[in-house]
Parts: sequence; C-alpha cells; structure tokens
Amino acid sequence: MTTNNMGTPGHPESVSHWVNKVMYRQKLEQFRKLQHGFWVFFNNCCGKCEAGWYVENILKDVTKVEEECDYGPYRPDIILWKGEKPFLIIEVVATSPPSQEKVNYFLSNGIDIIEMSGNRTPEESAIIDLHISPSNCRKRQRDRLNALWKHLIESNDPRIGVREDFRSDDRKLREWQQRERRWERVKQGVISGELKCARCGAGFDHDEEHTSFSQIWKHKRRDGSCGLVPFCDKCSFEVRTSWGGGVPEDAALWASHEDCPQCAESLSKQFPDLNSPPVPTLIMPGDKFSRLVSPPRPRTQQYVVGEKTVSKEELQAIAMRFKVGLKGAAKDLCMTSNRMVIRMIENLEEVMKSVLYSNNILEWNWSEAVGESYLPAFMDAGGLQGDRFFYPKRWGWEPKA
Repeated sequence: MTTNNMGTPGHPESVSHWVNKVMYRQKLEQFRKLQHGFWVFFNNCCGKCEAGWYVENILKDVTKVEEECDYGPYRPDIILWKGEKPFLIIEVVATSPPSQEKVNYFLSNGIDIIEMSGNRTPEESAIIDLHISPSNCRKRQRDRLNALWKHLIESNDPRIGVREDFRSDDRKLREWQQRERRWERVKQGVISGELKCARCGAGFDHDEEHTSFSQIWKHKRRDGSCGLVPFCDKCSFEVRTSWGGGVPEDAALWASHEDCPQCAESLSKQFPDLNSPPVPTLIMPGDKFSRLVSPPRPRTQQYVVGEKTVSKEELQAIAMRFKVGLKGAAKDLCMTSNRMVIRMIENLEEVMKSVLYSNNILEWNWSEAVGESYLPAFMDAGGLQGDRFFYPKRWGWEPKA
C-alpha cells in the first residue's frame, strides 16, 4: 500500500512538504559552510515601524542549521542558530500556515519566522510571508540602506565595491612614474646594447614598438650584493629546467641561497608570499576537467558605497538590490540591451565574489567545508583579489528613488 505521509503518525507530512524541507535545509547548510550568502528580500515590518524594502543575508553569523528540532512546545521545520540562540525559523507551508499561537510564541522569544511554499517543487518554491519579532526591528538598518541608495542617486560617478589597495592617489601616481622612469632606462640600455644577458652576453630583442627584457635573481653579483641581473629567456630556460639531459653545471650560480641573509631579506620583500605558510589546495572535478583550487587568503578589505565606507553587509545588500533590479529589467529589454545588462550583472557578481567571509564565519575550516565535492562557481579559485568596483552610471544606470 502506498502513502503520501513522509512523517510520523503524530507528525504527518506530505511528500512535497518533506522534499522542500529537506532540500532547503541542505541548501542552507551548504551555503553556510561555503561562506555563500542566502539573500531574502521583504517589505514586512515588526509592527512598531513603517514597512519598506529590505534585503538581508539570513546566514550571517549562523553557526548551525537544524531540521525538525524541538523548541519549546513546537517543532519547527528548520531552525537557524547563532551560537546557543535560535535566530530564525523556516516553516514550509504545504496546506495551511502556522497557527497564530505558534507565530506569537516565536516572535515573543525574539525569533523571526519565514513561511516558504511547500506545495511546489523546491526550484519553484518562494517566500509566502515573513514575521519579524519587535525585538528584531530593522528600521535602523532599513533607514541606513535607503540613505545609501539616495547617496548613490545624488553622486556624479558613484561606485560600489571592495578596496584592498589603500595607497593614496598621489602615492600611486608617484610609484607609477617611478616604474615608467625605470622602464625607460631599461629600454635605452637594451637599445644601446649596454644591457646584456649576464650569463651568455647576448643582447635583448627590440624594434620601434617592442622591447624584450628579463631578469633573474642571483646570489653574489659582481659587486658582491645579491639581486636581479639581466638574463635572457634561453639561459633562464636552461638553468631552471632539467629537460634534455639535466641542468647545466653553472645552474647553482644563478639562484638565491637560503642561508644568505641578503638573499632571504631581499626575496622576502620582493616575494612576500615565499615565507607564508603553505596554502591548502584541493583537486576538484569541474564540468569538463579537474582543477586545483585553494581557499581565499585573509586580506584587509574596505567596503565602499559612493563616497562612504560601509559595513560588509551594507555593501552586499546594495549590490543585491542592483542585481535583482537588473534581472527584472533584462526581461523587458531587446537582445542587444540584454547583453549589456548581463555584463553588468557579471560585474556585480565579481564584486560580490571578492568579499571575504560573506557569512562572517571567521573560524572557517575551508577544506572541511568544501570536502571532495564539486566546487561551486562562487568559490572558484579562492575569490577575486585587489580593488573591485561597480560603477552604475558608467553603464547608463538611470537612478530611481
């Protein structure tokens, strides 16, 4: 005999309700462990303030996602915990919503409730309602996001994104000019024949448009110091590889020495990652080929909206508001315009990917979270590094309040 009850006699549940509950719990737990946000948009209020748009990563600071766990007199479908305290429950609604008594109980205990549709497939499921506890009023955060949005509208050339290069514009200009002057001296040295390979004595190729030049680090140059010397590609290939019968006898002369303080100090300044702890890597199966991936390295980041420095959560919320708006606009555009919107969304996604620790899990075991499974695109190659910005008005964004 077949049955549609996937629960117990005391807690019966339909197949669609059970499938949605299990799928949501698994998805939320995967996203939590992989530091990928789960964004919820809503206009609801707590009853103490005016309603208005708001977007929130419900996995921020969440330490555990549980399914069918008793809490007080009730047994919610899914509970999101922050430490020892429940933060949010998700009720998968297949036929009837949770009772008012159940809603009141959780709200009075400072726990918000999301009602998700449970009579569709998991891919088609959506939020039905959101109940916010008065103790979790979002008015201050909502006002802040509205102020940031207004700031973007009023800015001449607004940007949103991540800054990792904290040099001043004057310093960047000075350093760029210094590099240009050094390169100009190198070019003149190559053209005049003054710069030759330190090993074979050959000159470097050049013409009216291009100049070829390469260097290698050497222990004990002619003046007794350690540093870079001109080195042609042919010699570099010979002393650094063992192809074709082994390395030449003089290979050891053209390298740094680990026991040399000058080599160690100079190399540590030029290549700071050399002395860093080894980065754990994993081989992940991709769509067609396997790939070597590593976790994002901790870096100092600053988050920017317009001319204002903001929190990580505020940056992500503004970026998500743009992204959802662009996806909605893409449905009504012609093919040419739609391609531009797609590129804008890709630009926004790069900004989102460059943010470290989206869920604010600082004590994060990356290899344990990823495991041996397929690595999703949003975790590819350890995230993006360096300054990453989205300039909406440069894309032709029409500001709206």
